[in-house]
Amino acid sequence: MIGLQVANAVCMGTAPSAFGYGLGLDPFAIAVAMLPNLLALALGALIAPAVAAAITDRLTLVTGSLLMAAGYLLSLSFHGDLAVFLAGTAVAGLGTGFLQHSTRTLAVECVPRDRTSVGSGINELLINVGGSLGAAAVLTVFASRTPAGRPLPELSAYTLSWTVCALVSVAGAAIALLYRAPRGEEVRG
Repeated sequence: MIGLQVANAVCMGTAPSAFGYGLGLDPFAIAVAMLPNLLALALGALIAPAVAAAITDRLTLVTGSLLMAAGYLLSLSFHGDLAVFLAGTAVAGLGTGFLQHSTRTLAVECVPRDRTSVGSGINELLINVGGSLGAAAVLTVFASRTPAGRPLPELSAYTLSWTVCALVSVAGAAIALLYRAPRGEEVRG
């Protein structure tokens, strides 16, 4: 969810006339275009507790992962259409907001009460490690898909990154379905 923040901004700023892809936005327009994703992320985090109360934290985690996958697939399929591309980033942002809430709640609920700080700390650590690995993976794809002498990667760097992110999101949803409460404890989800 973090690795594509930079990639999407670069794609939005790339001139289609020069590189054959991109949206050709100027820096200010890119900043404004990033808002749907960020606002949807905030909205997702705000409404996630109500969603979790209705469908459980585990299913909120699954829903968030599937929303992220759908958003990445929209970006993949419509990277030349600004409105649909931004809708895709907003859908992915909404899913990310759901994950922000659910992972934290489940991390605390799945440990004994006297270890909630450990559960919370490990969750935060894994979010940071995952973000770093995701960004490194996306940048590695970009480096491998940038021909010598060109300042920007080929379109395939973006399409591969969106595809991998969608697949990882679907895998996350599948893994979330396997989550079970610790033995002997009643945990919602």
